[in-house]
Amino acid sequence: MTIDDLTRLDSTRIFVNGAWVAPSGGEALPVEDPSTGRIIGRIGRGGLADVDAAVEAAAA
Repeated sequence: MTIDDLTRLDSTRIFVNGAWVAPSGGEALPVEDPSTGRIIGRIGRGGLADVDAAVEAAAA
């Protein structure tokens, strides 16, 4: 798998309670290659509601 393959993946979701879900705020952050400064992907930005959901699921 190459970096180009990775950037094609849907990585704007977050993993909560055994499933990939959209973050509650719907935001994503860029991932930058520190050696080149090039944006190589995006990751979901979870918020407080996402943390609460993850903690609740883990406690169940």
